Order: sequence, then C-alpha cells, then structure tokens
Amino acid sequence: MAEANEVLEGKVRSAQNAVIGMYAFNNLVTTNEEDLKLDAIEADMRDRVDTDSEGDGSRL
Repeated sequence: MAEANEVLEGKVRSAQNAVIGMYAFNNLVTTNEEDLKLDAIEADMRDRVDTDSEGDGSRL
C-alpha cells in the first residue's frame, strides 16, 4: 500500500508541475473570481493522473 501511495504521489506531483505551468499566476491567486481557475486546474491535473494511471489500477 505504501508503494502505491508513493507512485500516486509522484503522478500527482508531475501533473501539478505540468498543469500549473500552463496558467498565469493570477489564475491561482487573485481576488477577482473571473480570473481564478482553480476548478479547471484541478480537473486538468485529475485528467493527467487518470491518463497516466490507465492500466495500473490507480485512478483518482
């Protein structure tokens, strides 16, 4: 179980690094709700992890 957790953490970290780099800083931290893209960022990260996990049984 610990090994599976480590693998999943690595996949999430990789997706986080790839996805966050695609967005402007004000899409992460802002007081303007129109600029905030946290839901899209989360969905993009989840999609990347799911795609990367196809076939190994570790999906979000």
